Amino acid sequence: HTGIMRFINLVGVGYTKEAFFSGRDIDGQRAKEIGLLNYLVPLSELENTTYQLAMEIAQNAPLSVVSHKTVIEKCLAHQTINPADAEEIRRLTEMCFSSEDMKEAKKAFQEKRKPTFVGR
Repeated sequence: HTGIMRFINLVGVGYTKEAFFSGRDIDGQRAKEIGLLNYLVPLSELENTTYQLAMEIAQNAPLSVVSHKTVIEKCLAHQTINPADAEEIRRLTEMCFSSEDMKEAKKAFQEKRKPTFVGR
């Protein structure tokens, strides 16, 4: 559930539902459009782009950068799920991963075909 919570924090509920309900692949351009990526650059420009951003951050006031980082981390840390809901999520996850549908999905993937799901 923490992965889904991170996804919601990055792109919002609507895009999270779309991604998880549809199961579609998300290419780089779409990932940028929905907020999963801040930048989309060719591999040849990745190192330069990364270093430029790091230099820009490093030129800012250190106390301000550290303070903002701490505030953001603390805001995210307070998003918790109560124990009963966490247990339900665990059971649902276990049920999905041990289902006939999961076995069919794996088999279909290996056979490069569309799966036929039965809801069990």
